[in-house]
Amino acid sequence: MCGKGRFMKRRWNTDWLFHYGDEPGADFMGWDDSAWERVTLPHDWAVSFPFDRAHASGTGYLPGGTAWYRKHFTLTEDEARKDVRILFEGAYKHARIYLNSHYVGQHAYGYTSFSVDAGPYIREGENVLSVRLEHEDVADSRWYTGSGLDRKVWLMLRDVPAFTEGSLFVSTLSADEDSARLRLSYETVPDNGRVCIQIGKTTVEGPCGRQTLEVDIPKPTLWSPDTPALYTAKFVYTGKDGRDEEDVTFGIRTFRFDPDQGFFLNNDPVSMKIRGVCVHHDAGCLGAAVPESVWEARLRMLKGCGCNAIRTAHNPPDPNLLDLCDRLGFLVMDEAFDEWEGVKNKWWQGHNVYPPKHHGYA
Repeated sequence: MCGKGRFMKRRWNTDWLFHYGDEPGADFMGWDDSAWERVTLPHDWAVSFPFDRAHASGTGYLPGGTAWYRKHFTLTEDEARKDVRILFEGAYKHARIYLNSHYVGQHAYGYTSFSVDAGPYIREGENVLSVRLEHEDVADSRWYTGSGLDRKVWLMLRDVPAFTEGSLFVSTLSADEDSARLRLSYETVPDNGRVCIQIGKTTVEGPCGRQTLEVDIPKPTLWSPDTPALYTAKFVYTGKDGRDEEDVTFGIRTFRFDPDQGFFLNNDPVSMKIRGVCVHHDAGCLGAAVPESVWEARLRMLKGCGCNAIRTAHNPPDPNLLDLCDRLGFLVMDEAFDEWEGVKNKWWQGHNVYPPKHHGYA
């Protein structure tokens, strides 16, 4: 057995304070926010406004603008000594993060998750986190983007930040009903310990650093849209400086494309028909702050219609949506950008009213 690490990940979505409009000085810990609105995340400030033709048609005739969020929180002496990171699953957009009057970092793209290191500025007792979001170029997409902290935020506390963020990955090299060969990838910053990875009753150990291990899983249950079986790989670092632990949820499956016969999943002798739909990140009148229960209801309805695949049009979605697709049995085409070098028109005065604007990654 790998043992148990001491990694704590807390949902951090209640008791946020919100102010619409720029507020120079709101990064200061002692700023007076007593009159600010109390909100719960995920939060989309735009969808609460009335529709107005003065705003961009490409963003649903709702406003962008600049706004601030603040959160007061306390940590014990033991918690303040840990490695502390704050994870944002999405913030639209141009986020700038401040902690206890100190600038911590920024993130431009509104659709990707990011984290900031709070360690240098965290303290025992009261702390104040301030987030400034700027969405002034509202004609920056060809659809409704929303504005705000429209996905979940997490407070993460670890004894040792051993695993490099985003380095843990499990992939299937080969699989059938008798056995599966998996590739386990990880990277650690410390070099004075060991890494143990446990998948069910199977355990493998490896050294620190950037590593790739392989392991066999007997009699696996293969993932498919009809049987979306999932496994958990528990990565545990143990060293002189302490322990770190993270879990990776994955499905065991193989696939291939044949130019003449189509798509094959898990060596099935018959090709699979991919019956997919395009899904944007919002939920109509709910805006871009979509509760997980709404995503699940929508996916179950699509499943009932015979759908087995989702294309995330046209950006990385809420991580909750990807997790639900794994659990409910959907293939996913996870897009990154709507454009890169090729400029697309952004309607800001009405649909197909020229001249367009071209804000965006192009």
